[in-house]
Amino acid sequence: MEDYPQAAFALLFSLEDKHFWFHSRNRVISQAIERHFPDHKGKTFLEVGCGTGYVLAMLERMGLRVTGLDMHGEALHFAKQRTQATLVCSTLDKHKAGARYDAIGAFDVMEHVENDHEFLAQCNSRLSEGGKLFLTVPAGMELWTDIDQVSGHKRRYTRSGLIQRLTGAGFTVTDIRYFGFFQYVPYFLMKKVVGFRITSKKTNELALVREMLTPPPPIIQALLMFLFRLEELVARVATLPFGTSLVVSAYKSASVPRDALKYPGDKSKRK
Repeated sequence: MEDYPQAAFALLFSLEDKHFWFHSRNRVISQAIERHFPDHKGKTFLEVGCGTGYVLAMLERMGLRVTGLDMHGEALHFAKQRTQATLVCSTLDKHKAGARYDAIGAFDVMEHVENDHEFLAQCNSRLSEGGKLFLTVPAGMELWTDIDQVSGHKRRYTRSGLIQRLTGAGFTVTDIRYFGFFQYVPYFLMKKVVGFRITSKKTNELALVREMLTPPPPIIQALLMFLFRLEELVARVATLPFGTSLVVSAYKSASVPRDALKYPGDKSKRK
């Protein structure tokens, strides 16, 4: 994740508490944990790529014994202001090899990693037997624009491609679902406009990221929050056919040798 824009951490810290997207994604994550890790209180949880600690603080409030891992010291500077969790400035491959956790989470992190197959193998090796894995990733290569590149993304994911990766890394997927269903069309249109502005160099890249992250006017924010709540109700009775993101719950079902992750192709990568 070396190419994540450094200046974005201060921007994220200033906007996350105010933005419907981060609030709604936290609800998605917490519901996944409540549903698939019901005895989570007091259990150890490693959040990889914890950034400025917005999710980390929620996990701590849920009663988990949380460790936040991030390679960017600047991000952890902000995380310290949000949480009492243990914070470690490192990468997953260099984080104490002997440590084992009851659960690991990576929320909008894996798309930044060059070798996501190796990343999943590393997650597997740091989980206790039957340990839980929770992920969120951006979905749909049709949503790819230059804003993904500015954000340091390597790919967006398909549901089937993500299941294949997880299975190959020794995980059994218990649940995988789209979210951001009602936001799909406006998000698609907004990204195309912003991506065009990046390509045409009409404005500074960080300014465009700020534009993407700045909360909408209150009435729009309230509407989008309502649509996320409506989506929760719909998802209880129907499988959402698409969305802007995927959320995954899985568990470690087998240990995988490092040389076993030979992946023949990657249809989720950007073209």
